[in-house]
Amino acid sequence: MSNSKPRTFVITGATGLVGSELAKALLDRGDVLVLLVRGEDVGTAREHVRTRLSLDDDDMQNVRVVVGDLLSVRTKYEQGDFDDSFSDCPQVAGLIHLAADLSFRSRDREAVFDTNRKGTEQVMWLAKTLDIPLYHVSTAYVHGRRKGVLKEQELLQAQFNNPYEESKFVTEELLQEEVTHGLKCAIIRPSIVIRRNIPENKKTAPFGYYSIVGAVSALKIKLSHLLTKHHWLSAILGIKVEDGGVLRARLVPFFVADSTLNLVRLPALVETMMAILDEGTDQPNGIVYHVVDPNPLTMKKISAIALEEVGLHMPVVVVPHFITQFFFAAVRVASHVIPVLVDLSKKFHYYGYYMTATYEFDITNTVKLMGKERYTTLFEDQEDYLHNATRQFLSK
Repeated sequence: MSNSKPRTFVITGATGLVGSELAKALLDRGDVLVLLVRGEDVGTAREHVRTRLSLDDDDMQNVRVVVGDLLSVRTKYEQGDFDDSFSDCPQVAGLIHLAADLSFRSRDREAVFDTNRKGTEQVMWLAKTLDIPLYHVSTAYVHGRRKGVLKEQELLQAQFNNPYEESKFVTEELLQEEVTHGLKCAIIRPSIVIRRNIPENKKTAPFGYYSIVGAVSALKIKLSHLLTKHHWLSAILGIKVEDGGVLRARLVPFFVADSTLNLVRLPALVETMMAILDEGTDQPNGIVYHVVDPNPLTMKKISAIALEEVGLHMPVVVVPHFITQFFFAAVRVASHVIPVLVDLSKKFHYYGYYMTATYEFDITNTVKLMGKERYTTLFEDQEDYLHNATRQFLSK
């Protein structure tokens, strides 16, 4: 169902990649936003929001800011900060929880769990106190290394690739338990988010797909300088330096597994989230939505696109899974003696599993909400979109 009357939404993580686009979409249709934002004071926090979201004075009239982080939510409420923000606002229709610690590093495990689980406990308390639905943004990779069709309404213990996945899993367990105690909740699980049309004032954090692209681009630039300086090395490696620093490798292949990588466009994710918000309490309590590409690109195609945009022309060869793992291991060993490979080696360590495993996501709830034709249309011309998204990321 659609809503014509303005409503109020509380949002965490509104200055992030997804949050900023969702916030602007809500403001564009006249809704009022109460944003939890870190900062020294309300003035600096509001200015941060204005800059990150590229908002004008008219937009800012519908923005309220509560200064704090996830672990201070209850304190801020008890101090009256939220009540002050709700004055003269339309009906509060929901709390959208996007803020999260995205670190994959084992040494960050405690901080990741503090933010993602304990922070969600506070957000959940606020939603129950205000008696409003909680829209929790998780990840499609909450399933860890499980095989087979990954059901939206299933949450089964698995082997996890990193603390981030595990923290999202235990948080969803908590939410499921609280649903039985009166929490109104919907869970949104996107896959790997990509975007194009990156604003000039916004740097895109090198995370996920962009992390690998950034590392390959940095390697290509360093290698180009090295080969230009040492022509003999270029001849030995069979890599030619062309105009503009483009590298063309005849003998060195890029190995990939026979797998897919699920990339979801930011506009598709935002449009689906808007539809979920419009459903409100009309949808089943505790419902879960996978927001993923129904026909994901292969790793061979994604790698070819990324390498072309980086300016590193080399054959992309599909090999068995174990050879891809050997390739990653070889890069890691070589990085101990070849410093330019260090960053790429780290990225393969963190993201290698996603690059070699094919995930099959159930999207029954999402398609029922959106309609098959409408949802599929959101992912048309995915190759062109990825070309443009990669090119714009590299231009920043």
